[in-house]
Amino acid sequence: MDDRSKPIAHEMLLQPSRASPGIDAGEARGAFEAMQPRLLALKPAELIKVRVDPQRAAAIAYSVAVRDRVPARRAVFERLSVAGLYDVDVLETMPDVAQTVWYTRQQPQVGRVEAQRAVTRLLRTYDEHRVAGQFAFRRSEDVAVTYPSLITAVRSAPSRRGRAGDDEPGEPGDADV
Repeated sequence: MDDRSKPIAHEMLLQPSRASPGIDAGEARGAFEAMQPRLLALKPAELIKVRVDPQRAAAIAYSVAVRDRVPARRAVFERLSVAGLYDVDVLETMPDVAQTVWYTRQQPQVGRVEAQRAVTRLLRTYDEHRVAGQFAFRRSEDVAVTYPSLITAVRSAPSRRGRAGDDEPGEPGDADV
């Protein structure tokens, strides 16, 4: 197995000190500004509200996108696109969506709703890519490892002050989005 097809080291990505490998602040700002019209197009009823750590979700999605944009893997997604089973634009936009989420978490002036829109977009974009990746590589990889569910992989811990499902805030850094 060559390095490009090895599973992502999720343990490293989930450590807070390594939550944003390869994400450049300037690029993230540009991605956020370019993504704003798409984010504003999401209506409040379309937003996904789930307890996840947005930084970790962005790091995993970004890493998967970088890995899958390598020519050999990209060719697989392009074949799925030609067959009408996948929109290769998803692979193209996923790094920008991940950077947008990262940026919204770094900038205190970005509102909660806008951050929630960015996470919603990330979850939808990543899930579409994940399904295609699991299908394409189901015979050659442990797809549960190489294409993990973001909701499962980065679910925030419930608050220690209340039961899971209470409306009390969680641990510092958790986002109820």
